[in-house]
Amino acid sequence: MFRISDGSPLCLMVLYPEPPDRSLRLEAIQISLTGAMASRFDIYYRVHVQKIGWMGWAKNGASAGTEGYSYRMEAIQIKLVLKGSSAPGSTSDTFRKYIAPPAPNKGNPANPGHKVIYLTFDDGPGPYTKQLLDVLDKYNVKATFFVTAAYPNYQNMIAQEASRGHTVAIHTYTHDYAKIYASDSAYIADMNKMNEVIKAQTGSYTKYFRFPGGSSNTVSRKYNRGIMTRLSNTLTANGYSYYDWNVSSGDAGETTSTSQVVKNVTSGCAKHDISVVLQHDVKSYSVNAVEQIIQWGLANGYTFRAIDASAPTVHHPIAN
Repeated sequence: MFRISDGSPLCLMVLYPEPPDRSLRLEAIQISLTGAMASRFDIYYRVHVQKIGWMGWAKNGASAGTEGYSYRMEAIQIKLVLKGSSAPGSTSDTFRKYIAPPAPNKGNPANPGHKVIYLTFDDGPGPYTKQLLDVLDKYNVKATFFVTAAYPNYQNMIAQEASRGHTVAIHTYTHDYAKIYASDSAYIADMNKMNEVIKAQTGSYTKYFRFPGGSSNTVSRKYNRGIMTRLSNTLTANGYSYYDWNVSSGDAGETTSTSQVVKNVTSGCAKHDISVVLQHDVKSYSVNAVEQIIQWGLANGYTFRAIDASAPTVHHPIAN
């Protein structure tokens, strides 16, 4: 927490560099005034967050940032104003607005219960998927697989995922950002191609999917501005449901440590009544963490579920 002693009004911008240890991130801040300053001034501050941009202004000790969602804070702006003066800009917390789980289907409100964990796995199936399925079977835990065609030799594992009672959903056929985000039609063509693979493996199509990079990705701007907004609207209007996450394992570049993956997931789930966890079943160190995560969850009274019509469609704020 920053504390500002008596002094002149200020406007300050702080750039926050990435720490040498990438597993450590500053995700949120609280700033308050003390003494006579607290009676004379209000302090406003906002943060620039990785993938999201500038967030709304927070005031007098309120939290600013995205604590618990693994988005790194990149810059801080601070303004000191006379007590009771207007805020320097919008105080709307759009991140929290979008992360709140809406009902996925009209007339069928999301109500999965309390202390629920949805384990979700992207980018497979791959070399470690069978190991993962065996661990899930051991504890009778159901999960959700957002699948790709990246590992053709393991494509038959999609059928096993479904036959063992897990949810199979679309991630992407190619996972090539430049191709899939080149145009709306290119994305939908890739999505449909993956859905055909799912149909061939499971006997049915799916309406569940996860955008490569998540709905808040900004890499898509390099190829087509506004495409995430258009796709989310179009696909939702056509009966598809997309799922982001509110707990990140950090296995996508932040860490290669099994123990750190366990720590990231368990500490993240402890902050939520309903958690949608992001992992990748093509990462051995992440798959190796799953048994410990399940043991922790069961010991602490959590229920593990696969995504279905009752699941909250946790959404990130769309940034393109």
